[in-house]
Amino acid sequence: MHTGENEQGLHKILDMTRMISIVLLLLHFYFYCYAAFKEWKLTATLSDRILTNIVRTGMFDQFNRSKLLALAFLAISLLGARGRKKEELARRIIAIYLATGLISYFASYFLLRMGVSSGTKAIAYMAVTSLGFILVLTGGTLLSRLIQSPANTDIFNKENESFPQEERLLTNGNSINLPASYEFKGKTRQSWINIVNPFRGTLVMGSPGSGKTYFVIQHIIKQQIKRDSACWCMILSMTTYPDSPIIILGRTKGLTLKAPPFTISISTIFPVPTDAIPSMLPPWLISQMPPNRPAPSS
Repeated sequence: MHTGENEQGLHKILDMTRMISIVLLLLHFYFYCYAAFKEWKLTATLSDRILTNIVRTGMFDQFNRSKLLALAFLAISLLGARGRKKEELARRIIAIYLATGLISYFASYFLLRMGVSSGTKAIAYMAVTSLGFILVLTGGTLLSRLIQSPANTDIFNKENESFPQEERLLTNGNSINLPASYEFKGKTRQSWINIVNPFRGTLVMGSPGSGKTYFVIQHIIKQQIKRDSACWCMILSMTTYPDSPIIILGRTKGLTLKAPPFTISISTIFPVPTDAIPSMLPPWLISQMPPNRPAPSS
């Protein structure tokens, strides 16, 4: 759970980890540039005693061991780095920062081999190593932001608003199953809209011309007419040209329908014109059509 207290605690841990990496790097400088610090009179009995105890751990047995430890703690502190998202964040710039920083961080060893005074060598070594450390810190911060917040090419957030939908076909004696498709994780998948209990009512809403009849109502009509149900009733109320009643009448061709249990109530403001009724319809079905009446005058 992401809460304010958890975020603050995480930031404190990351800050402490980054501070440990800096302290390790300073200890590395103090140990390998001890002659320069002694020349500058920046040594003390307490610091020497602490350094002696640290040396016993073996951290300074190899030259790059302490530098690697400092770099490891720095990398840990960068795992939770966050900041303002930048769409123009370039991988090339990140690679340049990291490559230049790592080269400066490790190649500074050769500065200690120069034939100059210990103070000059120490200043040059610490300056170049610190520069490499800062460049790695900068590049690592940018890399962490790039990993956690990749460039957003979906400007309408279409991918994040999608979710897995029902892809199984669930049928029973009275179900209505509408084929559909949806996009999920950049892929178009096939799904089913399963209305397993249509008797509770099905409401189809949409603006005029949005395809309610073509994509939903007609599928429901065709599926229910094909199904050999014991008894069901369909009520259609059409306020425009009655294309759905005509579809019902047309779908009865070639089907064996039992007149008593099969009930269709067609209620229209403008009834189906007589010449629009197919001649092959069963007489009992035509008899259920409402009588023609003139359209209301404006």
